[in-house]
Formats: sequence, C-alpha cells, structure tokens
Amino acid sequence: MKTKRQLSPAQVAARDERRQSLIAMNKKISAMTPAERDALTASFGTILTCEGRALSPRNSMLVWMQLGATASVVGGFNQWQKVGRRVMPGQHGAQALVPLGRKVQDASGEVSTTDDGEGMHFTTTTYFDVTQTETMEAAAARRAELCPA
Repeated sequence: MKTKRQLSPAQVAARDERRQSLIAMNKKISAMTPAERDALTASFGTILTCEGRALSPRNSMLVWMQLGATASVVGGFNQWQKVGRRVMPGQHGAQALVPLGRKVQDASGEVSTTDDGEGMHFTTTTYFDVTQTETMEAAAARRAELCPA
C-alpha cells in the first residue's frame, strides 16, 4: 500500500500560496464579461496539449496569465515523457483546473462521480510549455556533460 508523503511546512506554505494565486486568477477571469473572455481567447488562439487536445478557454487564459502569451503547446510532466520530451530542470509550470465531476450517492449508499456540470469538483494540474522541455537526447547529453563516466 502506498503511503502519502508528508509535506514540510515550507512545501505546505508554497502549495497554499499557489492555490490562492490560482483562485485569484480564476476570480479575475470570472469577473470578465463573456465578450471580454471571447476577445482575449480570440487574440491568443487556442492552446493545445502535446497530445493534440485543445485546452478549455478558461484553462487557456490561466496558462496565458502564468506563462505569457507565447504559450502554445503544453503538457504535464508525464505527458511530455510519453511524447519523447523531458521538462528541463528548474522549470515552473502553470496551474490549471481539471474537473473531477460531482459526487453523488445512490440508494445503496455508494458514492460515485458524474459529469453533468452541476456542483462540479475540481483539482489542479501543472502544465509546462514546449519551450520548457527538451528532447530525451538533449537531456542525456546534458547529463553526460555534467556527470562524465
């Protein structure tokens, strides 16, 4: 059974700061009119994941707010590894929201999630832009340079 790792007080503080920052950015987006959101999305275009899926307009805006308007193709740490790239050391990604669904309890008491959009629960994920990654070959060459055999 996998045990949950204990975070240090500094890690907890950093996590809480990131969470508050994401909440503030989300509130800023929510305060925009639909026309303002549409204009912003239209001016920057759609951000794609390294797997070819488009981010939602809200997540695109969150990524732009954190990584800048040059963000184009993003992916999580493991997503980049699956397509043959690695996140470079020292890079900080952009937080985005991932829907988990709404928790519902059936007559037998079993709890499950639904994605009907009402009462949704979200978690966060971290995206890295393609400019924050390198090929596996480049990563291996950098390691060989730092630690010669």
